[in-house]
Amino acid sequence: MDSKFWNNVYDTKEETAVSWYQDLPKRSLETILSLNLPLDSKIIDVGGGRSKLSETLYKNNFKNLTILDISDVAIAKTKES
Repeated sequence: MDSKFWNNVYDTKEETAVSWYQDLPKRSLETILSLNLPLDSKIIDVGGGRSKLSETLYKNNFKNLTILDISDVAIAKTKES
């Protein structure tokens, strides 16, 4: 798959209309918090798309966050929210 496919997904579907949507990424959040990382740890969400993980980590005072995704549409929409 290429970025055209994923850009189309993020252009044509609402954030909540995809099968992987989670309002709260509970399992990922619990796993990261269980590691007792320093709040300035570098964390990258690979394939983050419109994931709420980085937003949730930010709300938990993590500040050094990166989202990587093949879809520039997903990244742009995440920046808007």
